[in-house]
Amino acid sequence: MMESRYVTDCDCYLPEIEPLEGASVPSQADIFGVSGTVAERPDGYDPLALPALQPHLTDSYAYQGVVLAVFMVFCYLIHSYRSSIGIVFKILTGRVSSDKVYDEYPLFFRKFLSWTALWGMLLIGGLLIRYGGLYGIEGWLPRQIPFATDLACLAVLFAAAAVAVYRKIVTRIIGGVIRNDLFFEKLRFTIRIFSSFIYILLTPLFLVVALTEGPGIDRLLHGTAVFAAALYLLYLAKSYRFFVVRDVSILQWILYLCAVELFPISFFVLVVARNC
Repeated sequence: MMESRYVTDCDCYLPEIEPLEGASVPSQADIFGVSGTVAERPDGYDPLALPALQPHLTDSYAYQGVVLAVFMVFCYLIHSYRSSIGIVFKILTGRVSSDKVYDEYPLFFRKFLSWTALWGMLLIGGLLIRYGGLYGIEGWLPRQIPFATDLACLAVLFAAAAVAVYRKIVTRIIGGVIRNDLFFEKLRFTIRIFSSFIYILLTPLFLVVALTEGPGIDRLLHGTAVFAAALYLLYLAKSYRFFVVRDVSILQWILYLCAVELFPISFFVLVVARNC
């Protein structure tokens, strides 16, 4: 028996390989047709080179800076404004009326509310960026722009700040139109107090979802979104009660609700829906 020249890993000998009768190598015309041509390779073409991927939103320096800023502001307020945070909880539990706090309105408490405005802008912007990263919003960004993800994060912060300024301006305009400036000034004061309470509850959750990756993070983010939505509905109920207790027309609350609360949300939802 003739030994084969082909040896496998198991040292088994195989018989000679014989070509099939009538077999031939297909030509270019057989594969691509008679009119087919071979495309020329462009200069600098590398078949192994992969296209540049857009960095994740949560990997950007801007987002990491937002997370760090939220943590630092949170720690600073707990350390330096513990008494003001205590006043917030006393108002929400009914031990102190917001009207009494408004009439006294100490400078120290006013500084706390000013800090909460910055705190809320960073917190809401950070949450929006985190949810954008969950749904791959960075895929919408042009790849040719350097630091596109950082610019997108800064744009989200700018949008959050713009909404805050818009709410303040429109509230004052509504108060001037219906000639009830003092009422809407007290309303804005009460809303800032309740907003600070919401930020206190959401900040620990944000820090958890901001620093967590891996399986299960989507469920945690969705749970945070449901909790935030419940707090927002409670916030709307609080504003409605503010109008009812002071015997103000419900039409004014509807005007406030549409112009101040619903319009910014519907505007951004429309923008996102058009880009999906």
